[in-house]
Amino acid sequence: MGTRKKSRAIKDLEKIRKRPLTFGDLLYATRTTAEMTQLELATKSGTSKAKICDFEKGRRIPTLELAVRLAQALGHSEALFLSKIIAEQVNNTGLNFKVEIKAA
Repeated sequence: MGTRKKSRAIKDLEKIRKRPLTFGDLLYATRTTAEMTQLELATKSGTSKAKICDFEKGRRIPTLELAVRLAQALGHSEALFLSKIIAEQVNNTGLNFKVEIKAA
C-alpha cells in the first residue's frame, strides 16, 4: 500500500470487521456505496455476475486487468485495487512484505 497512511474509510472498515480489509471486502464496500448491483458492475466491467459474487466472497481473485476495469467501473483508484490483490497474494505465501503501487 505504500508509505501513505490508510484512508479513514479503510481503517473504519477494518475496525468493524476486526481484520484487514480483503479485496473482496473492498469490492463489496465500493460497489454497495456506489449503489450498484453485481449485475450492473459485471456489465460495466465486462465480466459475469457470478465472478463478481465469487470475488466478493473471496472464492476467486480477478486478474490484474479485470481489477483495473472493476476500479474504473466503480470510479475508484486502480492502484488501490491492484495493491490489495497483490498484497493478498504476497501475504498468502507467508512472506512479510508491504506492497506499493504507483502510476507510471
